Amino acid sequence: MLTIAGAALVIQTVIAAEPGEADAAPPPVAAQGTLTHRLPLMGITKDGQNPASQSSFISSATAVVSGGRVTITARVRSVENALAVFDVETIGPGGQRVDQQYRDNTTFTAGGEQEITLTWTPPPGSARGAYAVRIGLFEPGKEWKTLYHWNDTAGRFDLP
Repeated sequence: MLTIAGAALVIQTVIAAEPGEADAAPPPVAAQGTLTHRLPLMGITKDGQNPASQSSFISSATAVVSGGRVTITARVRSVENALAVFDVETIGPGGQRVDQQYRDNTTFTAGGEQEITLTWTPPPGSARGAYAVRIGLFEPGKEWKTLYHWNDTAGRFDLP
């Protein structure tokens, strides 16, 4: 179960027509029996005891393209003490992950910032266009069981 700063899950259900009514004209949209339910998402657990939330971290990234290489600096500021896997992913113009680098057991202190600077050399023939940098924070260990924070739009750069 997961709480992300007051977010809600929206489920939409469409009720089908009764048997034998297939030839009848469809009723107006409002009468089709569309039901919308809003379900609150529950709290995620950081270490089995202490709750963490998406809003516990603020992340961003910058990227500089120079000399055939891309230097990415990813930053995360935490509002609480935490231990996490700091994951940085580069996503190509087609939505595919082209690079991933991470640091396990990264210690965050309340109000503190952690930074990873990495270099990615695009292989020959890499697609031109806009690339995204994503940042994720996960429970430490080889399984990355719990997601603490995810930012799909941490940064971007253009590969000419």
